[in-house]
Amino acid sequence: MTRWRKRLGEAGAEAMLKATIDTGLKMKVITPAQIERVNVDTTVQTKAVRFPTDARLYDRARERLVKTARKQGLSIKQS
Repeated sequence: MTRWRKRLGEAGAEAMLKATIDTGLKMKVITPAQIERVNVDTTVQTKAVRFPTDARLYDRARERLVKTARKQGLSIKQS
């Protein structure tokens, strides 16, 4: 998203915002009174997201597979 915003530039972002507001006004989804004052929340919170490429995720899956295989009585050469 950051790269896209950089390519768009400040002028492009302003034009896109203006087009969005104009469209909202034309469709009567918003009124001019609603856009007189705007609150912007810029809070960013980190998330504990694990991506499929995460080595820890692979290791955890391997551990669970080994544990399940042993419960089922399968002999494992390498774990």
